[in-house]
Amino acid sequence: MSHRIGRARWVFDRTSWTPTLEELSLALSSVQKIEKDRIMNYEYFKDAIASLSGRLLMRKFVSDATGLKWDDFLLSREDRFKPFYANDAKIQFNVSHHGNLTVLAGETGGTQIGIDVMEMKYTGGKPLKEFFRLMSRQLTSQEWEAVEYSSLESQKEKTFFRIWALKEAYVKATGVGLNLPFNTVDFRFRSKLDQVGSYVEDTEVYFKGIKQDDWRFQEVLLNENLCVCVAIHCPPDQLNLYPALPFQTVSFQDMIQNCRPIIPADEDGCKRMLDKYQRDKKMN
Repeated sequence: MSHRIGRARWVFDRTSWTPTLEELSLALSSVQKIEKDRIMNYEYFKDAIASLSGRLLMRKFVSDATGLKWDDFLLSREDRFKPFYANDAKIQFNVSHHGNLTVLAGETGGTQIGIDVMEMKYTGGKPLKEFFRLMSRQLTSQEWEAVEYSSLESQKEKTFFRIWALKEAYVKATGVGLNLPFNTVDFRFRSKLDQVGSYVEDTEVYFKGIKQDDWRFQEVLLNENLCVCVAIHCPPDQLNLYPALPFQTVSFQDMIQNCRPIIPADEDGCKRMLDKYQRDKKMN
């Protein structure tokens, strides 16, 4: 590979791909066996392809950033299951998926990074007021003030899920998972997030009441109801090394363009996955 990349912001829409046995077989044989086994265990195709596309994006980023061929490296998982590339700590990446989309943020400068993609709309069965009551301990009092500031339920939803995406990205960057109570992290807005494709980067974060100056949050709307947040964590004097990048759409063919099998092909397993695809397609 002649050209190496230093940074990436990628988005894959699973509805853009009509699966074929050949492409699915190549993709599933190009991830590690433990990951392939997890993917095969999903009941629904949409969940399997969300997981598979995440693994493919991670492997593509490491390959594109290092110049290594797909069969020349493995990915590891931290104690709390965050994937990482053990041979070079400067290579950092994170993925998230929601609905039809899988997104990746990747950097090669050593910064901690987390990403979350979130629909800014409540789709649960309970009334919104009851949902907020159940989630009352997850946000700080100031965050709830921001949620309740508008009289419109639609705006309350957008504010809540904007905060939620920030918290998810923060937690994923730190790698601490559910061990960190969400209400110990307090996000304070300085700008509205209401222009599709235009980044907001001035949201502040406080941890246990103390402002954290070594974080930057890059928030952007992919469409009117879908937001992405990228969390960057590094020394304050290095934050400007990581300016916001526009998200680049990648196809399934882009993801597998340079991949190489690292485990044997499983034609029977791929056929079962395609059966799930056809079954789920009929159900929808």
